[in-house]
Formats: sequence, structure tokens, C-alpha cells
Amino acid sequence: MIFTYLGLHFPEIRLLISDDPKNVHLKRLENAQNLKLFKADLLDDESLSAAMTGCEGVFHAACPVPLGNAFDSEARLLADMIHPAVDGTLNVLKACSEAKVKRVVLVSSVATVVLNPNWPFDKIMDENCWSDKELCRKTEVTHRAPTWFIEFGEWVAYLPSYHL
Repeated sequence: MIFTYLGLHFPEIRLLISDDPKNVHLKRLENAQNLKLFKADLLDDESLSAAMTGCEGVFHAACPVPLGNAFDSEARLLADMIHPAVDGTLNVLKACSEAKVKRVVLVSSVATVVLNPNWPFDKIMDENCWSDKELCRKTEVTHRAPTWFIEFGEWVAYLPSYHL
């Protein structure tokens, strides 16, 4: 996504990053002079507010995804992955609302739909096809849980009429 927008020559593209050395290469990308890096934490309102102020649009694609099956219990899954994913997304939406961002795109994952044994093989997957939460749990495919949880369950509970 970053390559695409840098290639479109937008005057400024903001990217929220962690304080990780692996991000150094971003400043070497073509048109990187248009890239402004913000050290931010999705659970820190102030860092998000600073990054969102002045933005017209936001793509939110961040979600904690550990390598392998890092959770030995559902409590750890909730504490270490699902709650940070949900709270981080809500914080992004709040910061966007406060900064008067015109459009927010929540980037999803095919993982939200691929594990549905009841979905007909020849039918195109759409917003009605959700990965089966119990199957994800049984097969220990925990990285699918936050996106499913955010998109399907939590939006109804947390944001029944959320407007930017």
C-alpha cells in the first residue's frame, strides 16, 4: 500500500511505526521525501492524535500477530491479541474523529473468511462468510481471531452508530 501511494505522488503520506530498526528501509523508498514517519502506539491516544491531525484519509491495517501459536489459553489470547486489536482500532477511530479525518478504511484480511466449512465451495466469499470462531480455536489459528472479533462481534457492541 505504501509503494502505491508513494508512486501516486501524494504530497504527504504518514506512516505510524514502532521504534523498530526494521523500519529504516522506508526512508530509502522511491519518493520517500513524501513519507512522514510517526512513532506511535495504537494504545496511546496522544501519539495517534499527533499523527492524525491534518490527515484527510487513514488506512488502518495494524493488528498484533504473533509468530506461531503464542497463546496457551483463551485469557492470554484475549489479553495479548484481541483486546489490543480492538482497543487500538477504537483509538484510531477516535483520533480520526477528533482530527476530522474525512475517510477511514479498515484493512481486513482474507483470514476472516477462509475457515468456514459450511460455505459452499463454488460461492464467492463476501461479508456474509465469516471464519468459524470455534474452528479457528480448535485448529489453533489464533491470528484469525482478532480480525473476526473486531469486524463481526465488537463493532455491533461498541459502535452501533459510530459516525466520523
